[in-house]
Amino acid sequence: MKTARELSKELDEIKAALQERQLSPAELERVAVSVERLRLLVPTAEKNHDITELKGLGKEFWRAIDVEKYLQEERDSWR
Repeated sequence: MKTARELSKELDEIKAALQERQLSPAELERVAVSVERLRLLVPTAEKNHDITELKGLGKEFWRAIDVEKYLQEERDSWR
């Protein structure tokens, strides 16, 4: 699989060819393949999440647990 840099260079070349409207069928296929490869890279470029999005996650788990008892059991296991 090509690196992001190689794909970027290839897409720049394709963009230039598109602007000149001189794409052969083989180049059109290259566009399709490159776009598909870029889709695999997109998840790494997604928006960063904020830690506050985790607020309340798992709260239903703790509803059924006596927190003081749980903490004491954990502390006892350290000994």
